[in-house]
Amino acid sequence: MQGFDAEKGRWFLGGCVAVFALPFAIGGVNILTAGIRALHRCESSAPVLLAIGTGFTALSVAFVALIAVAMRQGQAAARRRNLNPMQPWLWRDDWAARRVAEANPRGRAALLIFALMWNAITIPIAALVARQFPRNPSVAIVFVFAAVGLALLGGAAYAASQRWKFGRSICTIDRLPIEPGQRFSGQIEHRGTQVPDAGYRFVLSCVNRIITGSGRSRSAATQTLWETEQRVSGALAAPSPVGMRVPFAFDLPADAPSSDLSKPNDLVLWQLAVAAEMPGIDYKAAFELPVFVTAGEAAAHHAVRRQEAARRELSPASRATATPLPSGGVELRVGPHRDAGAFTTFILFAAIWFGVIALMWRLGAPIFIAGFFSLFGLLILAMAVDFFTGTSIVSADSAGLRTRHALLGMSRSKSIEAAQVDSIASKVGGHYGHHPYFDVEARLKDKSSRTLARYFVRRDDADVVAAKLWAGLRG
Repeated sequence: MQGFDAEKGRWFLGGCVAVFALPFAIGGVNILTAGIRALHRCESSAPVLLAIGTGFTALSVAFVALIAVAMRQGQAAARRRNLNPMQPWLWRDDWAARRVAEANPRGRAALLIFALMWNAITIPIAALVARQFPRNPSVAIVFVFAAVGLALLGGAAYAASQRWKFGRSICTIDRLPIEPGQRFSGQIEHRGTQVPDAGYRFVLSCVNRIITGSGRSRSAATQTLWETEQRVSGALAAPSPVGMRVPFAFDLPADAPSSDLSKPNDLVLWQLAVAAEMPGIDYKAAFELPVFVTAGEAAAHHAVRRQEAARRELSPASRATATPLPSGGVELRVGPHRDAGAFTTFILFAAIWFGVIALMWRLGAPIFIAGFFSLFGLLILAMAVDFFTGTSIVSADSAGLRTRHALLGMSRSKSIEAAQVDSIASKVGGHYGHHPYFDVEARLKDKSSRTLARYFVRRDDADVVAAKLWAGLRG
C-alpha cells in the first residue's frame, strides 16, 4: 500500500508540474505564431518574437521532459529500495556494478540549456531596447540581464568543453560496500591522453548535507565530518581503450561515519573529488561512494564511534567544558553564544520587525493581524535571549541525567533516571540563515525525548557531548 501511495504521489506531482508548465507552452506557441505572421509581413519585430516564442516553448517542453526523467528514475530507485531494504549500497545500479558514475553529469547539460534559454530571451530584448537607451536610461537593467546570460553561457560552454574533452568519468572500486576500518582501492577512468605534470589531487570526504525550512525559506548546508587527501603522480596513470586510468587507495578509520540515506533532509554522504591541472581545460570530477556498515556490524561500529567520540576534546566553538564528577560521571557546562555577527544581524532584524509592528498598531491594522505578528515577534525575541544568554549544565552518572538551564537569573532543573534512557544523540535543532545548529537529546525508552543542550555550531561537537554524557551515564 505504501508503494502504491508513493506511486500515486509521483504521478500527482508530475501532473501538477505539467499544469504549471502549460501556460508557458501556450504563451510560447502564441508568441511563436505571432512571430511567423510578422515574418511573413516582413516586420522588424519578427526575429524578436520568434526567439522569445522558441525560448518559452522549448523551456516548457524541457521542463516537462526533465520531470518525466526524474519520475522514471524515482520509480526505478523505489523498486531497488523495495528489493534491497537492508542493503542501501544496492540502491543504485552503478554502485551495485562497482562502477560509480560521475556525480550529477546532467548538471552541465541543464546549465547549458538554461543559459541558451536565458540568452534567447534577453539578447533579442536587449537588441530591441538598445535604441531607446540614450533617451531612457532605465532600460539599462535589460543589459544587466543580458550580461548575466552571457556569463552563464560562458560557464556552460566551459563545462561542455570539459565534458567533451574528458567524457563521463567512471570510478571503479574493489569492494562493495566499502566499510569503515577497511582499505579500499580503485581507478578513475576518463577520456583523454594528457598526463598532468603535478599529478592528480584526490580528496575523500564524508559530509553531512542538511536541508532546513520549506518553500522560499528552504536552505541547504554542508558540513565536513571527515576528510583526507592524497596526490597521485601522473606517472601512475595508464592508457586504456577509452583514455586513461588513474589508480588510488585509501584507508578508512574504524570510527568513520557510515553513509546514511534514511533521512532526505539530513544525509551523510561520502564523496571522492578528483582534480588535475591540464593544458587548456583542467580535469575535474566528483563521485558519491557507497561507504556503509553492514547490518551485522552496525552495533559494534556504533559503539566504537561513540567510545572514540567520548575521548575527544571539545572545540572552542562548542562553548562547552567537561568536568569529571566524584561519582564517576561527567558534568558538561554549555555557555551562551558570543557571535557578534549573529547578534548584529538579530538587532537589525528585530528593529525592522518591531518597527513594522509599531506602525501596524499606529495605523489601526486589524487586531488579529497585529496581535499575531506581535506574538510571533515575542517568540523570536525569547529564542534570541536564550541563544545569546542561556546556559545549560548537564551531569550524567550511573544514577541518571540532571539538567539545569539558566536564563537571566532564573533556572529550571529536570532529572531523568538512568533506566529510562535508551540513547543520547545529536540532531538538527534549527538554522540561522543557511547555517544549521545542533541539539543533544536523550531518547527515552517510552519513545519520547528530552533536549539536554542546544545551539552547537558543529555536529562533531554535539556528537562528542552526547558520547561523553552516555559514557558518564553507563559508569
